[in-house]
Formats: sequence, structure tokens, C-alpha cells
Amino acid sequence: MAKILHKRLKIITFAAEMSEERCFQAFLFRFFTGLRLNVLQPVQRFQKSPQMISKQEIIDLADQYLLESDSESFLVDVTVSRDNQIVVEIDNDEAVDIDECVQLSQYIEQHLDRNKEDFELEVGSAGLTSPLKVLRQYAKFEGEEVEVLMRDGRKLTGILGAADEEGFDLTWTTMEKVTDPATGKPGKKKQAVEHAEKLRHADVNQVKYVINF
Repeated sequence: MAKILHKRLKIITFAAEMSEERCFQAFLFRFFTGLRLNVLQPVQRFQKSPQMISKQEIIDLADQYLLESDSESFLVDVTVSRDNQIVVEIDNDEAVDIDECVQLSQYIEQHLDRNKEDFELEVGSAGLTSPLKVLRQYAKFEGEEVEVLMRDGRKLTGILGAADEEGFDLTWTTMEKVTDPATGKPGKKKQAVEHAEKLRHADVNQVKYVINF
């Protein structure tokens, strides 16, 4: 009885080994066959690549909507990534209505064809702490306190004045030791010194509105 069981055990073990070997052969066959198909047919797999949507097209659509809807909001920025992730940013002299963001999003989406170019679309308002990007934002915050980060590393905090295509006026105060005109020597105590200058956009990294609570 023990011998019979031993023979059966050998047969089962041999069958299991054969089964594992065949499974491994099948795996190799499928692996290399599949690999060959992947190599021979890359065009079929990747022939239809997503078409990048033009940034100017989105700008035109947003401007057209804002004009047709007689909106008081204005376009701040549009970004389009290589995989068509679209972000549209608008602002308003008062406050951006969330319903307007929804309507603008629907308008843009209706004028794009997903069958030709798939995309993700996000429409939102410029935050209060976001950098100023367009002249109308500078006009919105004229007379308000702003923080200016210069390209030379300086950080200025002052009152924003008039702005144009070249730059903007800024008035700020620093604490400095002032030279005594009588003695020609710097004073011992620092005094508040007011500066007023027109800063060039080319010399500025960013300008942000300062929220004072």
C-alpha cells in the first residue's frame, strides 16, 4: 500500500512539474508574441495623438463671450498644457460671480469639439493674493497697498499709483539714517523716508495686493 502511494505521489509530482513547465513555455510564447506585436504595430496603437488646442482660440472665445454677454468681468489669463488642460482666469472690478464662471465654461466647451481634441477645462476667478497680470487689475487696485518683488531681489511694499504699458507708480516708505544738513553727518536715529518712483514692468517679477485685516 505504501509503495502504491509512493508511485502515485511520483506521478502527481511529475505531472505538476510538466504542468509548470508548460505554463512557463506558454508564458514565454505569449510574452514574446505580444512583444513582437507591440513592436510591429506602434502606429496602430499611437496613431491618433491628441491635438493641442490653441491658446489664442481660447482667448478669442473668452473675449467673445464677455463681449456678447455685456459682462463687466475681464480676462486675466489663459493657459493650455500639452495634454489640453485648459485654465481660464477672469476678474471683475467688484467680485466675480460663480454663475458667470459656469456660463463661460459652458460657452467655451460648446465651441470645442471633443471628437477632434479631448480636453479638461477649468474657469475661475483671480484670487486677491494672485499676482497682477493685466493693466485693468492695476487700475482696480490703484491707491491700495501692494507688495512688489523686484528682479534684483528687493521687496517693496507701498501704495500703487497709475499704471500703463511701460510700468506703474509706487510710493513707499523706508526707515533710514538721514544726513544732518548742518553737520553733514548721518543721524543716530532712523527716520521715515518716502520714495516715489515709476517702476518698469521689465524690472518687476510680480505685484500682489496686500490684504490688511
